[in-house]
Amino acid sequence: MPPMLIGKGKTSKSLFGYNTKEASEGTIWSFQDRAWMNNSIWEQWFGEVFLANCGADRPQLLLLDGHGSHETLGLLKMAEEENIHIMALPPHTTHYLQPLDRTVFAPFNKAYNLACSDFMSADPCNMGNKWTFPGLFKVAWEKGVSRENVVSGFKSCWIYPLDISAIPECAYEPSTVTDKPAVPKPAAQPEFETSVYNDANKV
Repeated sequence: MPPMLIGKGKTSKSLFGYNTKEASEGTIWSFQDRAWMNNSIWEQWFGEVFLANCGADRPQLLLLDGHGSHETLGLLKMAEEENIHIMALPPHTTHYLQPLDRTVFAPFNKAYNLACSDFMSADPCNMGNKWTFPGLFKVAWEKGVSRENVVSGFKSCWIYPLDISAIPECAYEPSTVTDKPAVPKPAAQPEFETSVYNDANKV
């Protein structure tokens, strides 16, 4: 799947500052006033990225985290028409069940930081900005979001090959209270009268 990048802005003009030609092949660009995912952008991703690249085999299973934009009525209708099954992961389980969390995000972040460091070290005039971001992102995408890392993620989450017994029993136990007890405030200190002395009063 190619990436989708969301620029911050209210119109398509907000994307003019990006050197989009340097982005990864097939990158889809969108915009939002806070550069966040929302319902319409998610439906755009589903149509222009997922359906356009998932192949003709049906049915298919699409695993999602619990973000509200991932379960819009429009997306569910498109998925039903395309014979795509949508499964949302339960809350607070992504550290066990989300392949991207397990094997992709960390290598991607490391590759992006290294790409930025190398770029800015190469020339004092090099700067990280909108124009240079797509090229730096491409380097990190190709290294961090590799086929090997993605396949490893599904394997480490026991999704494929499927192994429903692989998750340890402790993962099903209720959460324990982790809040620290409130620290009592120190007792009020007695107030002392203070005086100001000039140099003539010094001994």
